[in-house]
Amino acid sequence: MRRSGPQMYLCLSGVLAVVLVSGCVTGQRAYQHGDYAKAVRQATKRLRSDPDNLKALDVLKRAFPAAQSMLLETIDHAVRSSAPFRWERSVTAYAQLNGLAYAIRTTPAAHGLFPSPRIYQDELEQAKFHAAEARYAAGRELLARGNREDALGALKHFSVADQLVPDFRDIAAQMAIAQDLATVKVVVQPVTCDNRDLDVRFLENRLHAFLASCSTSQYIRFYTVEEAARVSLARPDHRIELHICDFGTEETQITETRETLRKEDVLIGRTKSRPPQDVFGTVRAYVVTWEKSIATHGLLDLRIVEVGTTRPLLHEKFPGESVWRDSWATFRGDERALPEPMARMVRKRECAEPTRQFLFEAVTEGLFNTATERIRTFYAGR
Repeated sequence: MRRSGPQMYLCLSGVLAVVLVSGCVTGQRAYQHGDYAKAVRQATKRLRSDPDNLKALDVLKRAFPAAQSMLLETIDHAVRSSAPFRWERSVTAYAQLNGLAYAIRTTPAAHGLFPSPRIYQDELEQAKFHAAEARYAAGRELLARGNREDALGALKHFSVADQLVPDFRDIAAQMAIAQDLATVKVVVQPVTCDNRDLDVRFLENRLHAFLASCSTSQYIRFYTVEEAARVSLARPDHRIELHICDFGTEETQITETRETLRKEDVLIGRTKSRPPQDVFGTVRAYVVTWEKSIATHGLLDLRIVEVGTTRPLLHEKFPGESVWRDSWATFRGDERALPEPMARMVRKRECAEPTRQFLFEAVTEGLFNTATERIRTFYAGR
C-alpha cells in the first residue's frame, strides 16, 4: 500500500530520529571529542540494552584502550610531579580506571572484546594511603604553628585524609586538637546594672537561653562564667560584657479628654395613646477619658573584648525607651450612647502604678534583644 506524502514524511522523520539517538548513545560523539571515558560509559550502556549494536561495539573497541592509556599517563605524570597532593590525582584516575573496568565486566556483550579488564584495586588503596599521608603531614605542620587560622587549615587537611582512608593513624585525635584550637571560646560575663535596687536575674535567664540556642558557627563556643569554671577553661579568647546604665523614669503624666457622644433612633418611651406608640429619639452621654503614662529610658553598653589585651573588638551602646500606659473613663447620661469600646473603658478602673522593677524589665527587654542580635551577627561566619 502506498503512503501519502505526509505519512511518508512522518515515517522518515521517525527513522531519522531513531538513527540520531542511536548515534548519540553509542558514544561515537564523545569519542570524537576525545572524552574516551565517557565514550566507554555510553557504549556499554547501549550494549546492555542492544547487545548486537555494531557501532557501540566499534566505539568500545577503540575507546577503552584510549581511556586506559590516557588515565595511566595521568597517573605517571602525577607520581613524577612535585605537587604536594599529587597522589590525589592518582586516586581519581585509578577510581576512573576501575569504574570503566566494572562497566565492561557488567556488560556481557563487551566480554568478547575485553574478557577480563584489569581492576587496579591494590594500586588505588596504595594511592589513597599516600594521599592521606600527605594531607596528614600537611595538617600536622599547620597545627604545630599554634594559631587559629592554621588550625582551620589543618582541619581541612585532616578531613580530606579521613575521607581517603577512614580512621587514618590518630586522625580523630588530631582533628579534636585542631577543632579545639580553631574554636573561639567566648565567656559571657553576668549582666551588671548601675541601679543596685533593680534585679537583673530575668536578664541572666534570657542570656542563658540565648547562649544555649545561639549557633553562629561551629567554630564559636559561648560559656557562662559558671560553665567556664566547670570545664576549667584557663584562657578564653573573648569576653562579652553587658552593662545596663542610665535607667530612669519620667514623672507620671495624666491627660483628660471630654466629649459628648450621641446616638439617634433610640427607643426613649411610649405614647399614652391607645394603642401606645414607640417614641424614638437621640440619647447622649458625657464622657471623660483619662490616660496615665510613665515613660522610661535606659542604655545597654555592650563590649566584646579580646582577652589578654585592652583592645575592644566591639563597643556599642544601645539606647531605648518604653512607655507604660493605662486608660479608663467615666460618664454621665445614657449608657446606650456609648459605643462598645467606650462601654468597656467605662467599666475599667484605674490601675495601680507599676513598680520600678516592672518598668526596668519593660525597657531592658528590647535592649537585650537588640544586643544579642548584634552579638549573633558579630560572630556569624567566624
